[in-house]
Amino acid sequence: MARLKELAVSRTDLFWLPASRIIAQEGFNVRFDFGSDFEEFTNSILENGIQVAISGHKDDKDNFVITDGHRRITGLSAALKILDARLKGVDSRSKEAKEIKAHIERISVVPCSSEPQDYTDKDRNYDIATRNSGKELNLLEYALLFHRLQKDHGEGEETILRRTGRTKTMFANCVLLNGAPDLHPFIRSGQVAASLAVEVCRKVKDNTARLAIITDGINTAKNQGKSRATAKDLPAPVREKVAPTKKGSAAARKAAANGSTTNGNGNGNGNSSGSSATHRFDAVTGSTNGKTGVDSSTKPAPVATLESVLGSRTIKNLRCSTRRTRATACSYRRSRASLSASSIKGL
Repeated sequence: MARLKELAVSRTDLFWLPASRIIAQEGFNVRFDFGSDFEEFTNSILENGIQVAISGHKDDKDNFVITDGHRRITGLSAALKILDARLKGVDSRSKEAKEIKAHIERISVVPCSSEPQDYTDKDRNYDIATRNSGKELNLLEYALLFHRLQKDHGEGEETILRRTGRTKTMFANCVLLNGAPDLHPFIRSGQVAASLAVEVCRKVKDNTARLAIITDGINTAKNQGKSRATAKDLPAPVREKVAPTKKGSAAARKAAANGSTTNGNGNGNGNSSGSSATHRFDAVTGSTNGKTGVDSSTKPAPVATLESVLGSRTIKNLRCSTRRTRATACSYRRSRASLSASSIKGL
């Protein structure tokens, strides 16, 4: 059996650089959401510095251009600002000032790893999606990355899915988001979730209408004191499409009753005449399409009871079994209590 030393692969591409020599390529990083734990992440770097090497390559000016580790470098920048503020608040000749300066020098040295020499921009973009360290990209960030791979590098859907390991459903959602750039600022600011924006894009094809729906929902949420719009805040016609009723709810039973027939075109959309207003019950006026009372065709089917399904004898046996189980449990608790009491007396 070969020794561990013989099997080990040495790393010659690992080195340390001062943070001042590390730069980011403008527009390369698609990440805009550093996560809700970024403050804790920054505090960890503040105490320990960067532990996992960042990746990149040298440019013509001998700077190290980062391609992986933007979140770590951003956390380090925030940590250094905190230490600079602390340093300004103490006497420059004090012991505390010397300790802060020493700490700044220690965490300002960053472990780095060079890319392979034949790496291309396309490889670097794929690395963003396939790196198995750090925080994963969110849906909009993936959408921006996939758009770049398609537009700048001519990659097709099958190639992107094969190399990134993502699903066709996710790719389709990214395509919808890329087709609605006016919604991106609201997703970036956290005013609306990317998943909700995808549902709106799926149901509404016009970009102007999509923008109006999302902004209306955000304004409704703000009026209610909320910072983030949900499906409940969207206009009613869109809300019904975007947020399907839960199975078993009263609204679902009414929808099922309204959709029990098929229209004349045979497309099965649940309207007997092709009109969405057929047999619609008005909860305010108590009328159906202008008629007083509830139309018999809108009444939900009677809900089956346990007794009607299992039979009265089975229900009776179940109740007797439940009572016996409860009695056994009570007897067990009394026995435990008695045993504990006797044990205490023996002490």
